[in-house]
Amino acid sequence: MKMTILGKLNSFQNQETISLLINIIGFCFLIAKIILTKTSYTYDEPLHLKTVELLNHYGLSLQFLKGTDVSAPGPLYAIVHYLLQGITHLQVPGIRLVNISFLFLIIVILVYTFRQMKYKKLWFLSFGIMSVPIIWPISGMALTEIPAMLFACLSILLLLVALESKNNFSSLLLSLLAGGFFGLSILGRQTFLVMLLALPLLTVPSPNNTNQNSRWKYIFIFLTTAIIMPAIQFYIWGGLLPPGQAGISTGFSITHGLLSLSYAGIAMLILAPNWFSLEWKFNVQIFLITLLLNLIFGLVDIKPAMSLAQRFLSDGFQTIYSRGASSFILAIGIIFCISTIKNMWNNRNDNVFLFLCFSMLLLVLSSIKITHLFSSRYTATSVPFMLLVSAKYNQYQESYWKIPRVAFGNILGFLTLASYLN
Repeated sequence: MKMTILGKLNSFQNQETISLLINIIGFCFLIAKIILTKTSYTYDEPLHLKTVELLNHYGLSLQFLKGTDVSAPGPLYAIVHYLLQGITHLQVPGIRLVNISFLFLIIVILVYTFRQMKYKKLWFLSFGIMSVPIIWPISGMALTEIPAMLFACLSILLLLVALESKNNFSSLLLSLLAGGFFGLSILGRQTFLVMLLALPLLTVPSPNNTNQNSRWKYIFIFLTTAIIMPAIQFYIWGGLLPPGQAGISTGFSITHGLLSLSYAGIAMLILAPNWFSLEWKFNVQIFLITLLLNLIFGLVDIKPAMSLAQRFLSDGFQTIYSRGASSFILAIGIIFCISTIKNMWNNRNDNVFLFLCFSMLLLVLSSIKITHLFSSRYTATSVPFMLLVSAKYNQYQESYWKIPRVAFGNILGFLTLASYLN
């Protein structure tokens, strides 16, 4: 009887159905949690909402575009909530439901992007975003990441369609639209700027290309259009950040880059363990060396799911938990980085995979330039692109551990969001 149950679970079709159901239930729980939570603004919400107050006061003027000294991202967040304040009244839960609505739009865009990439199981793959715990806090609170992610995802979908279209006018129009939307994403979170560095990879010769000779033209149109609005904003600021926030990106933080890799590695373990294709002996060696160095020197000392750890663990156990868990996730991050480079090499003839994979890696590593503190929110912006590249490694090679991973990701995400809201 036990073997029969495991056999049914081990069927990929059954895993797919159950995993999709868990993720949809998770999305419903996210909505319910926000609607039923009566607490007022929390965490960074009141800081970012000051930009909406500024827009209400000054309008879309130079004074507004100069920004504030409490919110680092560009004006996209303020514009979105300004346009929707007739519905949300800038109060909870309405203001938080904006991000949940945008998250659903991201899922829909991912469905069409997967279709453009010739994948099947579209909703199963796209709803996988709910199984990544770091997505929950940025989706359930009125923070700045989700609007920027929405426009970035829409932009990349339009660009991929433009590059494959056989109609020159359609390709031109879609490239212009894609560039404009990507410019908005940069105005939402400046870290999306790094994705432009990955654009040349879309010109790598590939057997599936239909417009190989004209790809450079449309990519150049996309790039030019994408940088117009951010360039104006950065000129007004005199840099990549508002003058009052310039200090948060002074220098570099290798530690933050490593931590971001670690959170990305954990997310990929949930989405597609087959992404990690290194020899197990090599992985063990990396972990043991990392654990030893971190226990001795305390290179990284951070509590994963910190708000939960502080709620349930004493100060003494928090220290032990912090060093041990930090060493573990640091090793995962190093293994994730090496595996990503290896997978890019293995797929070197697939220019879309190369572009998306390098974009994901650049977004993950952009935390190096955010030096004042580290947050998993910075890593979370890469998750849609993580989903797009992980599909090659999870669609046909899964075990019955898929369902527990998806359930674990949803539960941890819910608990993490609840710890912020409560």
